Amino acid sequence: MVREVLPPFFRVGKPLMKPGGIDVPVLYLNFAVDRLHYDPERKIPLPKGCPGSSRPVRLRESKRK
Repeated sequence: MVREVLPPFFRVGKPLMKPGGIDVPVLYLNFAVDRLHYDPERKIPLPKGCPGSSRPVRLRESKRK
């Protein structure tokens, strides 16, 4: 999936397995320029700055008097 969205000079590096998820390096002409954080449990990439331990929550509507 990641390879399909990268321009020709970019490529995907070897995935780094971590306890909180998987980091996938993004390489530009063999230099690491960024990492994509991937959550294998939910099978989605994580947004920048979002800790891997965070989970989506559903808020209940409070009853106002």
